[in-house]
Amino acid sequence: MAPKTVKKHTPFRQARNAGVPIVAIESADPAATMDKCAQALNGSHDITPQLRWDIVRGLTPINKPGAVVFSRIAGQSEGSDPVFPDPVLCMAKLVEQHDKLSVTPEEDCGKPDEEQRHIGCIVYMLHANRWLDELAPMQAVWNIRDTWKTIGCTLVLIGPTIKLPSELKNDVILISEPLPGHDELDRIVGRITGEEGANLKEEQIGDRELVVDTMSGTSAFGAEQILSMSLTKDGIDNDQLWERKRKMIEQTPGLKVRKVEGTFDDLGGMENLKQYLRDILTSGVSPIRLIVFQDEIEKAIQGATGGALDGGTSADQLKVVLTLMADRKMPGIILVGHGGCGKSEIATAAGAIAKCPVIDWDFGAMKEGVVGSSEHRIREAVEVVKAVSDCKCLFIATCNKIDSLPPELRRRYKLGTFFCDLPTPEEQDKIWRIWMKKFSIEKQPLPECNGWTGAEIAACCEGAWRTGKTLRQASTKVVPVILSNPGAVESLRKLAHNSFIDASKDQYYQYSPKTVEPQKTGRKMEL
Repeated sequence: MAPKTVKKHTPFRQARNAGVPIVAIESADPAATMDKCAQALNGSHDITPQLRWDIVRGLTPINKPGAVVFSRIAGQSEGSDPVFPDPVLCMAKLVEQHDKLSVTPEEDCGKPDEEQRHIGCIVYMLHANRWLDELAPMQAVWNIRDTWKTIGCTLVLIGPTIKLPSELKNDVILISEPLPGHDELDRIVGRITGEEGANLKEEQIGDRELVVDTMSGTSAFGAEQILSMSLTKDGIDNDQLWERKRKMIEQTPGLKVRKVEGTFDDLGGMENLKQYLRDILTSGVSPIRLIVFQDEIEKAIQGATGGALDGGTSADQLKVVLTLMADRKMPGIILVGHGGCGKSEIATAAGAIAKCPVIDWDFGAMKEGVVGSSEHRIREAVEVVKAVSDCKCLFIATCNKIDSLPPELRRRYKLGTFFCDLPTPEEQDKIWRIWMKKFSIEKQPLPECNGWTGAEIAACCEGAWRTGKTLRQASTKVVPVILSNPGAVESLRKLAHNSFIDASKDQYYQYSPKTVEPQKTGRKMEL
């Protein structure tokens, strides 16, 4: 006998069936969430009283049974004036009038053949994250618990991110509503481009998978809007679609979409690292759909391991990111090295290799002075990353002082820690060629540059281009790190010895004191 298939209910349906009186749902699209909750009632949504509350319109009915309940507790039909616009007053009234919050099928829909059971109402309260942490609303929510448990009613608190006060943590069931996945976005594309929408032909839609993939990371409503605005008489403008999605993603504090351009061939040096990333991104074993770039991560999480004066915000941010990487099995790579060695450019070029977006993750921009706002921002960013990448994400972090990173963070970046040293003379020659070509600089003698970073070579080329001078003349305005801070260079090299992978060679990095001394004579080579 074949095993019996057990249908898996949604978390809200499970909570409703269990008689849970208070549910909090984290959602970027309250309207879509309320619709999904109604669908989860499995055909009984038309006989279940449903009402919604917001700060402007107060309490309003959603369906016919909801209108029955509304007229009982408000003493009137729905009108133009808001009823109970204050959340505390509204919840107090719902407790006081608890005996009027249930209906029978015959009473609300005229179905006398239905079982004459009482059906408790559902009240959705929108943007609860804005007021839930205040004392009076918190107490009003708690007062609902025992009363509504006995009558089968459900209070649904909805907000983009909800941080429950400690007084409510054991009384409220928290559900996270993910952003739309592939199937839901595909249905949105079908609806908007189909016969009931723009009625586009298949050739006008183009690569449908590309359209769906581009809309990932947006809410259902947001996806509908950016797709509708990207429709032209010739079909879908994918460039407009991506640009509108980029702007929508960047509305999330701390996230910024990089312009993906160039390849590893545009970067001189670090051949071992580039080949390793190329193998990861093109193997097809586990396709990467998003690269998250975290620049100078040691500064971003400074204080996360103790002693911070930010109220624990840094520690919370670190915990959220590490939990995301562990739970979703998102790998990471750490690039250690001196400033200007091309670590940031590696991430951008990696996005071009993988044909996926690159998002800058800025911990500092996710912090905010209002209590609870920083926690909301970091979690909102996590949801966007999960949706955009479908959890197929690669983290690339750069670091100049890795000894300050906590061990739990280094364990998450399990694809390796690479040391990006100052470029060798051979690597410098490649870098000079790249930047001289970009600035249309003719072949000429090079300045003394032993120990220069790629950024310093680029600065010299730009200076020569802007001033019309030779490279040697422009080099007098460049102060390389090998001269300005040789102690830091040597210290980092000693730390990397036999501890990190060499970004240039397929081996552990080997420290040699002779590499510290800058060259004292000018370069003779002409490029």
